[in-house]
Amino acid sequence: MFVWQAHKGSVRAVAFSPDGTRLVTATGSSRSVSLWNPITGELARKLDLGIRDSVAQSVAFAPDAPLLAVGMSGSVRVWDTVNWNEIAILTPREKGGSDGFFEVAFGRGSNPLLAAGAKNRVCVWDDAGRVQATGTRYPDTEFAIGNVPCLDFSPDSSLLATNGLAKAKLWESTTGKKVREIPHTHSSHPGPIKFSPDGTHLVVGYRKLVSIYPITEPDGEPVTCTGHTQLVWSACWSADGRALLTASKDGTARLWEPSSGTELKTFEWGIGEIRTAAFSADGLLGAAAGNDGKVVVWDVDA
Repeated sequence: MFVWQAHKGSVRAVAFSPDGTRLVTATGSSRSVSLWNPITGELARKLDLGIRDSVAQSVAFAPDAPLLAVGMSGSVRVWDTVNWNEIAILTPREKGGSDGFFEVAFGRGSNPLLAAGAKNRVCVWDDAGRVQATGTRYPDTEFAIGNVPCLDFSPDSSLLATNGLAKAKLWESTTGKKVREIPHTHSSHPGPIKFSPDGTHLVVGYRKLVSIYPITEPDGEPVTCTGHTQLVWSACWSADGRALLTASKDGTARLWEPSSGTELKTFEWGIGEIRTAAFSADGLLGAAAGNDGKVVVWDVDA
């Protein structure tokens, strides 16, 4: 286990690069994101995102392309991770149509879809929103929906899942057509939502619980993981789909067995409320961060 003080304030989002050599953090309180060596805690690079937007709130690496997306207060910025050039500035069509992109997600492939969720809408760009010249690009698909900071693509990118106050929803990624609703316990806290790596299950967070729904069996009963004592902020699957990692306001990260909901491990490092957690692509490392600005990286199987 390795812990370092990454920021003075809270950390809102973390993500591993696909090759596992970098961990990116966003604080939700500055116009920059930081890239770290996850083994040593050394700062490798800081991306200054200028004065266009007030803060960086979310981050995501593309799984199959050298791209990094940063959700800002009013736009999404896309970076080439080979030369570290900014290649796109993405905005909603409606002026004032976003008060912050709380989550960004890439689809699979070398020219992936890119989705961003705000409080009142979802935006989807083809080809990761790449533009040939400096300037902005509007979404290829955009639809209004209330209270949707959390979203995720299915592994084949055909579906986009969103989590709202009383139900999760599945949408056609390229049309915004609603495919299915998944009711859950009403909550003023719409938590994380993530497809399993094989696309057969969907984890949905709400309040202090996470439930795992069998997508390929519409009438199948969900498995619910119980153990957190306060709001669940983050959830992610291991690459093989055999483990689920969650992070909570209660100051713990927990590892679960998804088919049964059995809690496998509880991690508590005394770093306060944990807002975000991530697996490395090989599933060997976990990372978590929260309100006190510390980042923890650990060997999940240790």
